[in-house]
Amino acid sequence: PLKIRGRIDRLDQHRESGALRIIDYKLKTGSTMAPEDRQLLQSALRGYRLQPPLYAQLQIPNYGAARQVQFFFLAPAWTSPATRSTFEADHWSGTTGAQLRTTLARLIAGIRNGRFFIMPDSSYCTTCEYRVACRREHQPTWWRASRAGESKDLSALRSHQVTR
Repeated sequence: PLKIRGRIDRLDQHRESGALRIIDYKLKTGSTMAPEDRQLLQSALRGYRLQPPLYAQLQIPNYGAARQVQFFFLAPAWTSPATRSTFEADHWSGTTGAQLRTTLARLIAGIRNGRFFIMPDSSYCTTCEYRVACRREHQPTWWRASRAGESKDLSALRSHQVTR
């Protein structure tokens, strides 16, 4: 029920099994890999990296669904300048699947209800392209972000642990 637009960077199909893999290229200029990039399932459960689970749900015409989604990091300053992180499509089943559905339901409900919260966080604020215009340092905004029940609910996602 929620339309999302995007473009797949690369789609691979295994010669023998026919299994599909979606690859998304990411250029990183930092010196180390962030935890959000290393553990894609936990990042998705926390609402940080939603691209892999959404890609894993795609039904690609004439192919079906991918079994795996990979972020392929091109990072010249890292020890290994070409690194992959993987999200398995089967994370959508069982306990982790229920956890993913809960996270997405919370986020989608907030979007539908027009709830957009400033969530001051070093992982967002240092790289956000709107940080110059953001009111994250405005005292009443900080007060609302720390007191509103809806923002507390969203903040609770940030410490979610994977349960298998």
